[in-house]
Amino acid sequence: MAVPLAAVLACMGAALLLLWNPGLRDTADLVSMRGAWAGAAGAGSIAGRLHDLARLLHAGAGAMAVLSVTPLLSACFAARRRSAQDPLTRMTARTVIVTAMALVIPVGLVGLGFVSMAYLDVGYPTGPLGKAMVGGFLVPPIMALVLALPMTAADSTAFGAEVRRMGQVLATAAVCNTLAWVPVAILLVMGRENVWWSFVGTVTTGALVSVWMAALVARSAIKRGRTVMGQLSPA
Repeated sequence: MAVPLAAVLACMGAALLLLWNPGLRDTADLVSMRGAWAGAAGAGSIAGRLHDLARLLHAGAGAMAVLSVTPLLSACFAARRRSAQDPLTRMTARTVIVTAMALVIPVGLVGLGFVSMAYLDVGYPTGPLGKAMVGGFLVPPIMALVLALPMTAADSTAFGAEVRRMGQVLATAAVCNTLAWVPVAILLVMGRENVWWSFVGTVTTGALVSVWMAALVARSAIKRGRTVMGQLSPA
């Protein structure tokens, strides 16, 4: 029996959050995190550049995921205003809009958590390395929440183009999320003499779950878009 996509994404999102806290924020891992950064920082300014690059890529992935809903929501609001629109399209548009409103709070809270920990020094002190990697634990859940919109909009072929476009943007966000782990890995290698292997294992597990979850979101959105566009194609 196939496992529902929502259940898979929920489990992966919960795993990421637990890997971050309490996973990487217990005393031993915090010591390793700071030790790894100290070792990497000893190599000079390259550590700072890698840190900034990781944060930028994660921030870009999160921003793309959130902004990807704009064309779809615009189309839904327009469909709601057209009295000549068929009932299914109008009902789908209403459902998408209501879903988007329901997602504002959870997406906003996760996004605020990322910004506050990565840029504003709010929360438990994880140091520069923690700031560089925290996006990898929070951006995929944002993508998963946003995925609810194209999956719902695909019930009507009128939104096929918007669903496909959103899938393409989410795919780009998944690539950025994956690339963001590269500078994190380099920083860990540079500071490897100051870390526990358990810490490396936790980070590696988090990176794999993060990349897999983002890729699953993008793949699901693209597949849904292709299905809808296929229904528009002549038989």
